[in-house]
Amino acid sequence: MLQARKNIVSILSQLLKERRASNEIHKDMLGCLMEREENKYKLSDEEIIDLVITLMYSGYETVSTTSMMAVKYLHDHPKALEELRVSTILHYFLKHNFFLKYNIIV
Repeated sequence: MLQARKNIVSILSQLLKERRASNEIHKDMLGCLMEREENKYKLSDEEIIDLVITLMYSGYETVSTTSMMAVKYLHDHPKALEELRVSTILHYFLKHNFFLKYNIIV
């Protein structure tokens, strides 16, 4: 894990150097973090790199953990899984006017 972090820090450091050398304006998250004129607090390269790594890791970990916990919950609670299936099917039928097409009264 430590070697992976070193690799990411190296890549981001190089990216920061290249962007500063180009003087090109980038309208993305990294560009906003690098902007010095408009920010009250000027971030150092180390702070920018730490923030980018934190954002990348937290987004990855949040999605995978939430997905895993949702699957586990549905596995452990079959009634909730059945309700989810029914509501999904109902939503699909309503979205595609299934009840109107086939004159079904609910």
